[in-house]
This record gives sequence, C-alpha cells and structure tokens, in this order.
Amino acid sequence: MSDLSSRPTAPKKIRTPRQGRRRLTTDDVTVVEESQLKRAVAAAALGNGMEWFDFGVFAYLTTTLARVFYPSLSPTLSVILTFATFTAAFVVRPIGGAVFGPSATGSAARRCWPSR
Repeated sequence: MSDLSSRPTAPKKIRTPRQGRRRLTTDDVTVVEESQLKRAVAAAALGNGMEWFDFGVFAYLTTTLARVFYPSLSPTLSVILTFATFTAAFVVRPIGGAVFGPSATGSAARRCWPSR
C-alpha cells in the first residue's frame, strides 16, 4: 500500500475580491422591500391559520355533523361518511390550486401591469 499523505498537493487558490470593489452584503441584494415581504408573510400566515382553524372545527364537530347530515344511517357509517367529506376537502384543494391558480395569477398580472 502506498502512503497517501506523501503525495504532493496543489496549492489552494484563494479568491480575493478585485481591487476597488467591495464585497456584497445581504442588504445589497434586495429582491423585495422588507415592508412588502412582512405584509406577504403575515397574509400567508393568517390565511393558513384560518384554513387550519376551519379544518380543526370540522374535525371537532364530526360526530355532531354525522348525526345532522346522516341521521338515518348507523352512527359508525355516518362518521365514516363525514370523514370522507373531510378527506375530499384535502384532496380537492391542491387540484383547485392547479386549475384556478394560473388564471388567478394572470388576472393579478393584468391588474399590476395593465399594458400587458
């Protein structure tokens, strides 16, 4: 076996900034204004919280909803059908986003850039 530590290694190149240029900082690279970013994050968090609240209330009231909407069925079957409705909401939501998302994006773009 050969000793790997005895192999000569090439010197590592250290990249330095060009003379006369300063290094970029995170403040130099701004994609969105900070106030606009905070508003967008707050709106997204609020919408997400409201959606999960709705799902939580629905899950909490499952047995009551089962008795109201499926009174003639057995309690077990009515709860299963109520949870099937709950599952349908989870399944349909991403499909709706894929179908209606592009049209919503297009209408938002038309409002922002009327010359398009």
